[in-house]
Amino acid sequence: MKAKGILLAILSISLLNVFAQGSLEGNLKNDKGEPLELANVALYQNGELVTGTSSDFEGYYFLDNLKEGTYEVVVLHSGAKSNKYLVKINKGEAINLAKFLLVLPESIQDEVRNHATVKCQKGGLSIVNIHSDELKAQLAQLTIEPKCRIEATTQGNSHKVTTSTSFLLVYHEKCSSIHPETVIINKTGAHYLFTPKTHVLIVENAELFFSKTQLFAQLNQIFDLQLSLNNTDLLYGSGNQVSHKLNEAFLSEYQSILCFFDYDLGGLKIFSALKNMLGDKVSFLEPISNNIKPLFVKKPTSEKQYFDALAKAKALNLMTLHSLLLSETSFMEQEAILAFE
Repeated sequence: MKAKGILLAILSISLLNVFAQGSLEGNLKNDKGEPLELANVALYQNGELVTGTSSDFEGYYFLDNLKEGTYEVVVLHSGAKSNKYLVKINKGEAINLAKFLLVLPESIQDEVRNHATVKCQKGGLSIVNIHSDELKAQLAQLTIEPKCRIEATTQGNSHKVTTSTSFLLVYHEKCSSIHPETVIINKTGAHYLFTPKTHVLIVENAELFFSKTQLFAQLNQIFDLQLSLNNTDLLYGSGNQVSHKLNEAFLSEYQSILCFFDYDLGGLKIFSALKNMLGDKVSFLEPISNNIKPLFVKKPTSEKQYFDALAKAKALNLMTLHSLLLSETSFMEQEAILAFE
């Protein structure tokens, strides 16, 4: 079972029925339609936490390997309606302490544990008494939603608000030196001094971007393409930066967007975020054969990272990549193609 493109409020609780082993993914947005960054997504069964994850900087989250059953899906965000819990605490009413802690930054979670008296009640609820006035003031501050990133910084988490300006670096046909074109995007739109081609290739690695001649030559050889700056712009994605919501105004100018990212979980997540933002015009440069199999040498940092990458590749229907990840049990960093012979 898999859910895509889910529009959820800053705080939501819903039920999910899984009839066979499946996954859950979606894009979290606030009531203004903006991506909800670093929100906690938790799955409960019978009041017990089963698994959870956090959304990325574009609000995307993914949970896999869910067993058959009914789950309570809880989406929580620092500052998002945490006032609901504080009101009950101040009234001496019982709350779900585990869910309240999920709303809070990790640093404050420990403070609550150390400065609160907890009396367990029925139904998994607890009466919580916070003894520290300083901690109470910190918690109250979290309920105030910042108006801008600077204000969010003073609250200890600048990522609660996205930046007001984004930029992208682009090599195009008129670039005659090492200096790429800079595209500035803000709330007034995208600002640039060239005419975009119909097609764009996005890489998220500076080594590849600034090796543009060798990059195109290697991609053409390995993937049987005919890329050049005569027919395709080259854009430096800089990791998650490329999937910033503001960039949609510029990237929408292209009819097709080809992504060449690391063959790992991070690269797949960035691709998925772009695809969710721009639709079917976005495609992933997937291996067309086993000719680059020897380049899959980067070991996953954990079993979870590896299995999450497998599940993500399958969910995106990148089955050739899925087969390579399965056979090699390793990832490939994109700049490895510069060593391909």
